[in-house]
Amino acid sequence: MSATLIPLIVGALIGIVPSLINKYFDTRNEQKRWEREQLVAKREKFQTQLSQTGRKLFTMQHTINWYVWLAHTNPAKIDTERLEKYDEEVHPLFPEVLGELVEIAVISPPAYEVLNNAFQELMDLDAIFAKRMTHHLENRKLSLENAADINELLDRVISAKDLVINKVKEAMNHQQAA
Repeated sequence: MSATLIPLIVGALIGIVPSLINKYFDTRNEQKRWEREQLVAKREKFQTQLSQTGRKLFTMQHTINWYVWLAHTNPAKIDTERLEKYDEEVHPLFPEVLGELVEIAVISPPAYEVLNNAFQELMDLDAIFAKRMTHHLENRKLSLENAADINELLDRVISAKDLVINKVKEAMNHQQAA
């Protein structure tokens, strides 16, 4: 009986061992494929998030630029109604960008740091513009000192466009880290 049992056991092992080896490699390959798909999905999400945030940063910069330019070239056009319109255009973007920056921070903290610098600059420009325009509306005239401040602010807002471009590019470089 043992003479017939040994070939049966050997035959069973010959059939089972390759099957187990194949199963091991199939599982390992499936895991690697899943990991690659997750990496691609993560990169796509990162690129989408950067794109959305970059567009909103540019929208903020352009809107601030437009109103500062208007204050520079024709201060009489800056009235309460126009400033309310400015608020309606710019301020809804602040919480949207903040939320998107949180999502970017989760994916890539270095990219968040880079974009947050651009966002902080735009927030500063917004605050400066608001102070200048409040002063302008209270006094109903644009003093020479305030005009010089507006000129300086206009230069800073215009350079913020390049800052935003450079920060978005720099954040894209952090995609590999994501």
